[in-house]
Amino acid sequence: MPDTITKEVRLAFDGSAIEKKMAQVVEALQVKVNSGLPESVLRGVLAYLKVLLINIVLCDGGTTVRADGTNQILVRLDLGDGFERLITALRAGEVDIHRVISDPNRITSQV
Repeated sequence: MPDTITKEVRLAFDGSAIEKKMAQVVEALQVKVNSGLPESVLRGVLAYLKVLLINIVLCDGGTTVRADGTNQILVRLDLGDGFERLITALRAGEVDIHRVISDPNRITSQV
């Protein structure tokens, strides 16, 4: 029977892209709240953010070998294209919250 070799593997997650995107949402919401964003729209946006955070996208996962011989897998986390629709709608104008709730993958702004 051949000898077995045990190697340590470390799995790490990088959420910095999500942190940056959440900062953009906070900034956009602050501007909208200061200009009189209705509470119902704010609640809807926060509910939509929960949906986005449930559907995190796993991005490029690089594998490296550290100096001590340990294999490390780094998985970068990101938000899907729903975030882009949300931030665009927030920056452009009021969010059509009824569409957000009924179809969280589709967000539009009222013009």
